[in-house]
Amino acid sequence: IAFTLQAGRRHLASRTVIEAATAQELCASLASVEDGNPLPAPTDPELAAWRSGAETDWSRHHPAGARRVPLPSFPPVPVRHVLDAVPAASGDVPDRTMEHLKAVYSEVSGVPVERLDPHLPLEHYGLSSAQVVRLTERLSADLGEPVPSTLFFAHRDLAGVAGELAGGAAVTRERDGDGAGDGADGPIAVVGLAGRYPGADDVEQLWQHLLAGRDLITALPEGRRSTQAAGEPPTGGFLDDVAGFDPLFFGITPRDAESMDPQERLFLQTAWHTVEDAGYTRAKLRERHGGRVGVYVGCMYNEYPFYGLDGPRPVGSAIAGIANRVSYFLGLRGPSLTVDTMCSSSLTAIHLAVAALRRGECEAALVGGVNLSLHSNKFATLRELGMASSDHRCRSFGAGGDGFVPGEGVGAVLLKPLARAVADGDRIHAVVLGTAVNHDGKTNGYTVPNPVAQGELVAEALRDAGIGPDGIGYVEAHGTGTSLGDPIELDGLGRAFASARREREPWPIGSVKSNIGHLEAAAGIAGLTKVVLQFRHDTLVPSLHADELNPQVDWAHGPFRVQREAAPWPADRPRRAGISSFGAGGANAHVVVAAAPPPPPSPQDTDSGPQLVVISARTEAQLNGLADRWRDLLRSPSAPPLADLAHTAQLGREPLRERLAAVVEDRAQLAGLLDRYLAGDAGAVVRGRAAGAAAGPSAAPDASLDALARHWVDGGTVDWATLHPAPRRVVDLPAYPFAATPLWAAGRLTARTDEASAGGVPLLARDWQVEPFPEPGPAPTGTVLVLTADDRPGLAEAFAPAAVVTLRQGSDFVDVPTAVAAVRALLDRGPVTGLLDLCALAEGTGDEHDAGPWTARLAILQQVLAARPAGGLRVLQVTGGLFGLSGTEPNPAGARLSGFVRSIGAEHPWVRSTVLDTDRPERLAELLAVWRDSGPHGELGLREGSRHRPVLVPVPTGPVSWRPDPDRVYLITGGTRGLGALTARHLAARGARGLALLGVRPLPPRHEWDREELSAAEAETVAHIRRLERLGARVMTHTGALSDRDALAGFLDGVRTALGPIGGIVHCAGRSGSGPAPLARMDLADVRRVLEPKGDGLDTLLDLTDADPLDFVVLFSSVSAAVPALAAGVTDYAAANARLDLVARHRAGVRSVNWPVWRETGGGTARPDAAAAAGLDALTDAEGLAVLDRVLDLPAARVLLPCPARDGRFDAETVLHANRPPAPSTSPAPSTLPEPSRPATAPTPLNPP
Repeated sequence: IAFTLQAGRRHLASRTVIEAATAQELCASLASVEDGNPLPAPTDPELAAWRSGAETDWSRHHPAGARRVPLPSFPPVPVRHVLDAVPAASGDVPDRTMEHLKAVYSEVSGVPVERLDPHLPLEHYGLSSAQVVRLTERLSADLGEPVPSTLFFAHRDLAGVAGELAGGAAVTRERDGDGAGDGADGPIAVVGLAGRYPGADDVEQLWQHLLAGRDLITALPEGRRSTQAAGEPPTGGFLDDVAGFDPLFFGITPRDAESMDPQERLFLQTAWHTVEDAGYTRAKLRERHGGRVGVYVGCMYNEYPFYGLDGPRPVGSAIAGIANRVSYFLGLRGPSLTVDTMCSSSLTAIHLAVAALRRGECEAALVGGVNLSLHSNKFATLRELGMASSDHRCRSFGAGGDGFVPGEGVGAVLLKPLARAVADGDRIHAVVLGTAVNHDGKTNGYTVPNPVAQGELVAEALRDAGIGPDGIGYVEAHGTGTSLGDPIELDGLGRAFASARREREPWPIGSVKSNIGHLEAAAGIAGLTKVVLQFRHDTLVPSLHADELNPQVDWAHGPFRVQREAAPWPADRPRRAGISSFGAGGANAHVVVAAAPPPPPSPQDTDSGPQLVVISARTEAQLNGLADRWRDLLRSPSAPPLADLAHTAQLGREPLRERLAAVVEDRAQLAGLLDRYLAGDAGAVVRGRAAGAAAGPSAAPDASLDALARHWVDGGTVDWATLHPAPRRVVDLPAYPFAATPLWAAGRLTARTDEASAGGVPLLARDWQVEPFPEPGPAPTGTVLVLTADDRPGLAEAFAPAAVVTLRQGSDFVDVPTAVAAVRALLDRGPVTGLLDLCALAEGTGDEHDAGPWTARLAILQQVLAARPAGGLRVLQVTGGLFGLSGTEPNPAGARLSGFVRSIGAEHPWVRSTVLDTDRPERLAELLAVWRDSGPHGELGLREGSRHRPVLVPVPTGPVSWRPDPDRVYLITGGTRGLGALTARHLAARGARGLALLGVRPLPPRHEWDREELSAAEAETVAHIRRLERLGARVMTHTGALSDRDALAGFLDGVRTALGPIGGIVHCAGRSGSGPAPLARMDLADVRRVLEPKGDGLDTLLDLTDADPLDFVVLFSSVSAAVPALAAGVTDYAAANARLDLVARHRAGVRSVNWPVWRETGGGTARPDAAAAAGLDALTDAEGLAVLDRVLDLPAARVLLPCPARDGRFDAETVLHANRPPAPSTSPAPSTLPEPSRPATAPTPLNPP
C-alpha cells in the first residue's frame, strides 16, 4: 500500500502523511482524518519536506521488486457543465479568477488582454481545438487539479469559464418538485404574443384590419414579381417585405444571412419580439427558467433553395433550422423542433409544446409558425391541384367558394404553466385549456377530410380542457372556403357539439382566412392570434365573403352561425374558443383557449414621477427609430401609466449598446424631450454608449435617478427592482425596430447568369457628330412669321421669295392674350407656312425665369399649328449656347420652348421642326441653310459653319464602388411614392441613414398613423416611411410645391439641423398632363403645371442647396425627352424632361437619366407602352436600381439613356429622328458652308460645288 501510494500516484497540492506499522493503525489514522482531527506532524524531516511540497525519491525506501496493489482511484469532482443562456453578472466571478483566466487566454490565443471582453462569445476570437487543449493543460497545471477538457465548450464566454473555475457558476438551478411540471393536465398561459401578417407589421395593426372587416388579398407586390414566372402576378395575402433582415443584430454576416431561408430570418425576429412582449430578456429567461425553454415552430415550404440550383452556393437550409436558430441565439436548452403537418403545423406545434410543459420537459415554450410564398412553383402547384380560388377570395362558409388563396405570415406565442405565470407576475394574454391532434385515416381520397375524425378531434380537445361544448363561446374554424370542405368541417363540429343544450343560440364561427388568406403552416397561429385579440377587446370581428351562405349547409337548423359583423362578445357566452386547423394530408389539430384571468390591479394607474425611462438599440439609427416609436406611444390616448412604462423598459428590454435615458415626471414631459432629441438636441436626454458586451459596474445603492441615468447609458448595471418597491405591470412598449437590409440569393444568382439583368443594361449618352448637310429642301415660300426680341435686319431679303412678317416680343406681344390676338390677326389674312423664333438670341430675355414670354411664344406656335397650312409648316427655333457645344458659352435661354419645338415634327408629319444652336446667328445664309435642311433631326448645331447632329454613344462603366455616406442626408423629390419611394428604399438598404423625402400628398401627424380613417394613399405613404425606418434610416418629410421657396428653405434648414449635411439629391418629382393631346390643343395652364416641378421647382431646389456638400444630383428624366417619336401626344411632359437634360448639360455634377418604362413600379411617360415601338424594353426594378448605382458612380456629368434593347429592334441612328426625311438623293453635299459670295440680302444656294 505504501509503495503504491508513493510511486504509483500523481502527488497533488493538498498532502498528508500517515505513519503506521499495521493496517489497523492505518485505518485508525484514516478514520481520525475523516472525523476532522489533525494528524501529528511527521517526525522524519524528509516526510515533513514532502508534505510541504518537495519531491522525494521513494524507490530507495523499498526493496527491488516491490509491487503495486489495487487501490481506490482519484475521485474527480462531480461538476455539471452546461451552456449559460446569457453570461452571469461580472460580480459573480472573483476578480482574481477572471484576471488570471484572461492572462492565460491571452498567452495561448495571442489576443491582447485589453481586448478580451469576458462576455463576448468565444467564437468571436476564433478559438481552435488546439488552443482549447493548451488552455486546459495550462489551467490544470496552475490550479493543481484537472480541468475538464470540455470546459471551453460548456461555456460561451470567459465569464462562464471563470465562474466554473471559481467554483460556483457550474451549479445549475434545480427543478422545483419532482419534474412533472405544474400539474399534469394544468392550463397553460400565453404570456407573450407577436406577429406579422398581410397589411400588418404587428398584431395591433392586424386587429384594426380585422375590426374594420378588411380584405387584405392583393396581387404580389411589384418589387417581388421578378422572382416569379412570367404572366399575371399571383394573388394572395402578402407581407410587405420578406427579404429584409437585420443580420448584425443576431451576429450573422450579411453573406451568411443571404443564404438563410427568409422564413428562418423572419421567425427569428418575431421570436425576439415575442420575448419582448412578455417582458423578458435573455438574462431574465435564464434567471427564471435556467434556459429550460422549448421552441416549436410550424413550417411546411422549403422553396428558397430553388434559387440556388444553378450554382454551388449553400442557399437555403433545412427547415429544422428555423427552431434551432432561435434556441441557439437565445441560449434555450429545451426541446427545439420544426413541425410539418402541412396546414395544421402551428397548432400541432402548440399541442406538442403544451404536452412538454405538462410533462416538465421544459418550463416555458416559444411556439409559432411561419409561411412565405417565395417561388412561383407554389402557385403553379396550387393551380395544378385545383386548390386555388378562381376569384382570388377565401369564401369561408360563403356561397361560390371553390378554393383558397394563399397567405403569408409569421406569428409566435410564449407559453408557461398558468400557475407559474401567475406566481412570476407575468402578463397573461390568454389561457390554453386543452389540445388534441389526430389523423383522418383512410378516406375517399388523400386530401378528402373525414368529418368523423374531425368530430373526435374536437371532442378530445374539449375533454382535455375539462369542459363541454356549452363551455365554448366561439369557434375559429379552419374554413378554407370550398363548397364541400366547409360543410364537412361543420358536420364534424356538429358531432362534437351534439351533447350541448338544444335550446341555446347557435355558436358564432368565423375564419381569419377570409381576411388574410390561408397561411398554411402558420394558419393556426394566425387563428390563435385573432382569438386572443378578440378576448383582449371583448369583441367578435366579422368573417368576410359570407353574405350569401354556403347552400350545402342547413343553417336554419344547425348549431352554428357565421359571425358577419363586428359585435361585442355575447354576455351570455363563455369567453372561451375552439380553434381548428386541418392539414391537407389528414393531420388535424384543435386547441381550446380561454380569456386571461383578470390581472392584479396596478398600485397606481396614473403617471407617477419621477421615473427613469431607459431606451437602447444596437445602432444610433435604430435607437432614434425606437425613440420615435416611443414618442407615438406616449401621445396615444391608451398609453399605460408612466411607472409601468419605466418598469417594463428597465426589466423587460435587453440593454444594448446605444443608450438614452430620461428622468421625467409624466408622459407628456418624456414625449417633449424625445421631440427635442429627435430634432437634433442631444442634450434633451442623457445619451451614451456601452463599451462592450460586458456588464459594467453596479450603481451605488443610494444614487439619484439622474446619477443612475448617466451610469446606465455609460454601460453600468442598475438593480432596477429597488426602484419599484411595489409590483408593477408589464405593458406594451414599441417593438425593437430591426434594420431591414434586403438579402436575397436570387439577386446575386440572376446577376451572374442573366446578361439582361440589372448590370447588363447598356448606357448611352448623347454626343455630337459633324456630318455633311443633306440635300437642301425647297426655298422658303408663303408667309414666314419671325419672332424676335431685338432688331434683325436682312431677314426679308434672306428668306425671299417668302413674305416675312415680324412680331416683336415686348411690343407686338407681351403675354399670351396679346400674342394670340397678334397671330390670329395675321392668320386671318392667310396661312403661315413658316415660323422662325429668334427671341432666345436677345440679351436679357429672361426666358428661363419669366413665364410670360416663352408661354406667349408657345401660344403663337399653337395657333399656327391649329391653322394647319396646306403646304406644310417649317418651324425653326434659334438659340446661342443652349446645347453646350464647344466654342460657345452655355446659355439656357430658349430651353423651355425648345422641348416643344424639337418634337412636334414627330407629332405631325406635315411639320418639319428644328432647334438650331449656333455660334454666329448673324450669318443669315447659315440660318437659311438650316431652314432648307431636309434632315430628320429635331436638334442641330452649327459651329464655324459645320453641321453637328446628335448621336448616341456607349458609356463605359465598371464595378460600382459608390455607397451612401451614413453621415449625410439624401434628398429625394417625389420620394413618398412610385420611383422616388423605390429609390429611397434602395438608398436606405445600401446604407443611407438620413433621408429627406419631398412629396405633394399631406400626411397626418405620427400619432394618427394607426387610425382606421387613413386614406389608402396616406396608409401607403405611412407604410413606406416605416419600412425605411426598419431599414435603419431616419426620415423627414415635406409636403408642398418645390417652387415655394420659403417653405422649402425652412424644411432644408430643419433637415440639416436634425439629420446632418445634405450629400446628394435624386429629383424624381414630376407631373403628367391631363391626357394625350396634340400640342395645338393643350391648355397652357396645364402645361405650366406639368413644367413646374422640373422647371421653377428644380431651380429653387438647386439654388437652396448650392452651398451643401453634394456628391451628386441625379434628375429622373424620361425617354420621351430623348426619343422625339415618344413625345407625340405628350409634348408637355417631354418638354419638361428635356429641360432636365439641359440643366445637366449646363451644371457641373448633375446627371439626367432618360428612363424607359419601369415594368414593376411604373412611371416614366404618360404612355407606358410607347417605348416598345422604339425598340426599348421595360426595366425591372432590379435593373433600374442597378443602372442608378452605375450613374451615381460616374465621374462626369452626362445625359444618359438606359437602353434595354428589345429583340434587336433598337436602332441608335433612327431613334433620334424627329422629322420625316425626303427621298434619298445621290448628290453629295459639303460638310462646311461656304462664305456668302454676295451680300446677305439674298438666299445663298447650297448646291454642290
